[in-house]
Amino acid sequence: MKPITLQNYAEGKWVAGAGGLAELRSAIDGEVVALTSSQGLDFAAMLKHAREEGGPPLRALTFHQRALMLKALADALTAKKEALYELSYNTGATKADSWIDIDGGIGTFAVYQGKGRQELPNERILIDGNIEALSRNGTFQGLHVFTSLQGVAVHINAFNFPVWGMLEKLAPTFLAGVPAIVKPASATSYLTEAAVRIMLEANVLPKGALQLIVGSTGDLFEHLTTQDVVSFTGSAATANKLKSHPVIVRESVRFVAEQDSLNASILGPDATPQSPEFDLFIKEVAKEMTTKAGQKCTAIRRAMIPAALLDAAQAALTARLEKTTVGDPRDEATRMGALVSTSQRNDVRAKIKELGADAAIVYGDPNASPLNEKGAFLSPSSAPLRESLASTRGARCGSGSFHGRIAFIDRDSAKESTGHGSPMPHMIHGGPGRAGGGEEMGGIRGVTHYMQRTALQGHPRTLAAIVKRYIAGMPTENAEQHPFRRKFHDLPIGYQLKTKSREITLDDIEHFASFTGDNFYAHMDEEAARANPLFGGRVAHGYLILAFAAGLFVDPDPGPVLANYGLDNLRFVKPVKPGDTVQVALTVKDKTLRKPDQGEVRWDVVVANRDGETVAAYDLLTMNAA
Repeated sequence: MKPITLQNYAEGKWVAGAGGLAELRSAIDGEVVALTSSQGLDFAAMLKHAREEGGPPLRALTFHQRALMLKALADALTAKKEALYELSYNTGATKADSWIDIDGGIGTFAVYQGKGRQELPNERILIDGNIEALSRNGTFQGLHVFTSLQGVAVHINAFNFPVWGMLEKLAPTFLAGVPAIVKPASATSYLTEAAVRIMLEANVLPKGALQLIVGSTGDLFEHLTTQDVVSFTGSAATANKLKSHPVIVRESVRFVAEQDSLNASILGPDATPQSPEFDLFIKEVAKEMTTKAGQKCTAIRRAMIPAALLDAAQAALTARLEKTTVGDPRDEATRMGALVSTSQRNDVRAKIKELGADAAIVYGDPNASPLNEKGAFLSPSSAPLRESLASTRGARCGSGSFHGRIAFIDRDSAKESTGHGSPMPHMIHGGPGRAGGGEEMGGIRGVTHYMQRTALQGHPRTLAAIVKRYIAGMPTENAEQHPFRRKFHDLPIGYQLKTKSREITLDDIEHFASFTGDNFYAHMDEEAARANPLFGGRVAHGYLILAFAAGLFVDPDPGPVLANYGLDNLRFVKPVKPGDTVQVALTVKDKTLRKPDQGEVRWDVVVANRDGETVAAYDLLTMNAA
């Protein structure tokens, strides 16, 4: 089959390299499958194109609109993923390996689109934390916000996951509203290029939001600015070279590194050869040695066990590896495919030879080629397992500062566990030390890596206008019409209803206790309640206060309010004693459109006594017709 010439996607068009084509060979038989080059690209122009053409329309979208864009991209990739699977075989990946890469990457897009719509506002600014009181009377307050960087995210990816490695970076980047330039590792860039074509053909990305380099990055780094981000996955040597680049240092360019890591699996000291945990340990070590031919950055590099179990574990692992069929990844019987290239295979052989100088190779012949020397096949190999020097408790309590992720697997969690080497979009990927010190994914945490946190200080009126959320102390609009009579789009932020007052009597408290069965002494025993330093006598139930508050502000007739589905941030601030009164201020705090005809309204609810002191406060969530 004639090799394809890969193209770069630069400044809105597909462009082949001007010369110096490099040959990309199949991991299976060594045949040339693609030619690639980035010669002739104007890297300064690519960055300018991203900043001027891609950035503004991305930043103009809300988080929810960007999330829907991710969903459309995921759907487009899913519809054409079989073509990606076919290309993936040439990387040495089996069908199961490709599922991790291709479906795993698409799944990351799916997770981020869901989190974007559920956890982020339908706005362009993300509030970080609570309002900070900076003055006695509340006329000067502060809050932190995240806004999109106005630069470019440069993604430099490794060869082992040409699809997932790209998508796990693009998902939080696009959700943050930042354009990206993707540079995949050349060895498997033909698979990345195919995935990029699918995404661009979906026609949902703004012009300039995504560009692709299939070759050297040339002088790209020379044109970076403080608004740009470099997110790198690869070797520690390359990471050190890149992050020490004079422009990275001078411009304080954010550099996120996910590099060489030494992942370990530790068998607990209470395990025995007959325990389920022993079998799980052996299974997981063997799996990580053979999945993706051991090329996963999260693969187990160190297996540590109690000394008494060393021989049993070594025998069990050897027995399991002997059942592993190494061969053509297209063959359904194959359980381990090829390394990505013969050069990598030779490098692995050299490293095993170094290891053999200090320890015997107890399984596998690194010099044997299971199929042929033209392919990058290599049998799994292992040196003696090491005795664990740390207890499981030590791993829990003392290892956190040295690790980015710790998974505890036992008989109860194993069935649903995603395994040792499966970074989930919800959790951070990366860690300190040799791993590079960077973090990727981690849910919304990953989005904020491409945003700037800023402290805002000012009058609540000013702050509220910026973040489009009610802040106590801002001007409010007195509700001439009950707010429950208004549809979602007709409720302005700051629209406020102040209710009548209601007295809470001793009979109310005792009736509530009898009706609910809540006879806690603070409500029912005057002498015991008086001895309580917080109360000094009987007080109303907190939930009675909530119930009475609802009775004061709820409009009973059918209307735009479809459901009350939650309370957030509930606090009982001050006790209410028999004979006191309560009054409610109900204010529209925030709104999020969930469907074309429905939206979530967040209400600020403050319950006050006759002296105007807050006795309870919370956020009420309702779903309203739009």
